[in-house]
Amino acid sequence: MKKIELTVAFTIALTGAADGREPSGSIEDEKAIRALGPALSSQCWARSDAKACAAFWAEEGSLVTPNGSRIDGQGEIEKLLDKDLKGLFKGSTSQCTVQTIQWLKPDAAFVDIEQVVTGLTRPDGGVAREQTIQLAATVVRRSGRWLIADARSFILLPPPNRSAESAEIPKLRLVSRRIPIPGAEGKPVALDYLAADRDSGRIWIPAGNTGGVMLINAETGAVSNLDGFPTSVHDLLGSPWKLGPSAVAVGKGVVYIGNRGDSKVCVVQADSLKRGACISLGPASGGLASSADGLAYVQATEELWATMGAPPLGILPKRPEIIVMDAKSPQTLRLKTRILIPGNAEGYAIDQRRGIFYSNLEEQGRTIGIKARSHRLVANWRSGCDKEGPRGLAVDEERNFLFVACTDRVITLDAGHGGAQLATATAGTGIDNIDYLPSTKQLFVAAGKSGLLTVFRVDDRGALIQVASEPTTKNARVVVADAKGTAYVADPTGGQIIELRSDSTK
Repeated sequence: MKKIELTVAFTIALTGAADGREPSGSIEDEKAIRALGPALSSQCWARSDAKACAAFWAEEGSLVTPNGSRIDGQGEIEKLLDKDLKGLFKGSTSQCTVQTIQWLKPDAAFVDIEQVVTGLTRPDGGVAREQTIQLAATVVRRSGRWLIADARSFILLPPPNRSAESAEIPKLRLVSRRIPIPGAEGKPVALDYLAADRDSGRIWIPAGNTGGVMLINAETGAVSNLDGFPTSVHDLLGSPWKLGPSAVAVGKGVVYIGNRGDSKVCVVQADSLKRGACISLGPASGGLASSADGLAYVQATEELWATMGAPPLGILPKRPEIIVMDAKSPQTLRLKTRILIPGNAEGYAIDQRRGIFYSNLEEQGRTIGIKARSHRLVANWRSGCDKEGPRGLAVDEERNFLFVACTDRVITLDAGHGGAQLATATAGTGIDNIDYLPSTKQLFVAAGKSGLLTVFRVDDRGALIQVASEPTTKNARVVVADAKGTAYVADPTGGQIIELRSDSTK
């Protein structure tokens, strides 16, 4: 097959600081950058207009193609584009996405771009598989426009082959029990994020409208409750709902509780369960839009990160961002910075070993990675989910796998090789937050619409091998697992937690 000799060009409108500090862009700058990918695909590629495409380069701009050929000058680039748009890429479609942006100086920036080309024709007339091209480019400001000065396109090598499981993996038999949530009295409870503190053996369950946080001792099964958290009533999908504690993250000797009731995050001592200071993320009157959705403690930087709003319900924060809090003094949080992201975050996972925070952009079907120390976007990959978008995430730090929960399946991405998709498996419908246990290499997936918990064993190729499947109940879509592999599934409709324990761990 003929080698691809075409790349993508972009104009970028950016501003930067010129006072010696690291440059940064405004919200408007970021929006302008992100909008250029779709604009180029529709206004240039779809029209097969080589002249319009070449106009995105500076006059002296250059392009290095995947086969190593170098083309200098806007006129020569136009000739190449005209040739390929009428030949190799004739009739194809293109989807371009700006993945990362790094400022070099006020009038120059470095960008990573992904271009996915579909509808390619093979020499025999058949349809070829889609082709993904990566572009690393510097852009410069000229007469108020941002143009490509130098671009190098390349195609990522496929992930290396990994060995398969040689021995047959035994199936698990799960034994379940129902654990009522204190204060629920069998009525529905707003349940979202749970957390398993695998060191202490405690399961933390913020129980929304009850104003409490339930704790389960994973070893003994004993239940306790922290009550008295503020609640407030909000309109959700046309109905009034009383909201309260909804998010939780295990920190260094403390646990952080995010509250929809007052838009605050509060500290709780992990041993004594004594409550400490709280920090406000926004006005309580702002409702879900100004409160934490998910909370994640980042060990490398001793920070607490918060995603905001409730994207699956269409409730979005004022701007797409992640709020970062300084947690070096674990008992006292302070606002540190806000990281602008290219969409509203849904779900999260932390690769503590590499210091990378992962989240999903549900409306874009993308999965992003942010380096904890620099607060820079370092990954922006296609999640592989359909139009309903990705939801939860989990990480295998040892093998550098990232697991993405779509609403109807889970996908393994190779985080060490550009987010390449390694495997996919169905697990029912209505999936949300998932969990992974490194010691057993097991992935836990709860499907709310199907009322099903599925456990997968993940092999060294990233393949998802089902080892257990057990009915739960409708709307049970969130799960965490303790250190022994016991799963705890939230049942908001029944106001309870469903514990599913392997009969071998009794």
